[in-house]
Amino acid sequence: AYYIKPQFQVKFSYEKTNRLPESDELFGDITNKIGNWNLKPESSNNLNLGVNYQLDIRNNRFDFGLAAIYYKAKDFIYYTFDSYSNKLKAENLLKVSNMAIEAEMRYSYKGRFTAGVNATYQDVRDREKYRTDLGIANVLSNTYKLRIPNIPYLFGNADTGYFFSNAFTKGDKLSLTYNLLYVHSFFLYWSNEGAKETKRIIPQQIAHDVNVAYSLKDGRYNIALECNNLTNSKLYDNFSLQKPGRAFNIKFRYFIYKH
Repeated sequence: AYYIKPQFQVKFSYEKTNRLPESDELFGDITNKIGNWNLKPESSNNLNLGVNYQLDIRNNRFDFGLAAIYYKAKDFIYYTFDSYSNKLKAENLLKVSNMAIEAEMRYSYKGRFTAGVNATYQDVRDREKYRTDLGIANVLSNTYKLRIPNIPYLFGNADTGYFFSNAFTKGDKLSLTYNLLYVHSFFLYWSNEGAKETKRIIPQQIAHDVNVAYSLKDGRYNIALECNNLTNSKLYDNFSLQKPGRAFNIKFRYFIYKH
């Protein structure tokens, strides 16, 4: 990382990554996944280039971040849907590349109000030009250069919060926060398979979370009320793994000793 100016930073990183198959990818989990003992470890080379800029105007602070990501993977591990067992199965792809961009912007005012938004676009594609499973040379793969299925490619978050100091008594703090989750729809299978009107799609996901937290005695006593997925939308971690619907939580926290 290098600071061109105190408020302007440029970052670059390189990473060599090796990923071993997880136990449920090798053996399955009975319920949602079937095992694949032929899985190979995944390896990849990753490049990251980013810039951060901070702007202060009196009591207003703006933070901007932008990052470009490129990686090239060998024996890439991804999930396919097995229609016979109605479960997920981990498979290897010989060559995969990803070109992604991440952007973030945050704003704060006097430590009382904050707001931010971030978004990620990733383009994960099959880069193996020829089939290797047929025993015949130079057979062009029908998935070459296609986006890897069952992986979201556009998603982001937005949040805002307001904080009250000494709201009711001296040393207390009241905070109201809101968070928005967005995931764009994506294909379950390869995009060139099947007719357009019958393609399986993981639908667009939007969720709203709200939170109210109150602390007393400079944070010694804390209580928080939160509602996740306020509109009770259908959300998914992976295919067949639906997240819970609307949920209400209450949390109490007490510091036995606090300076």
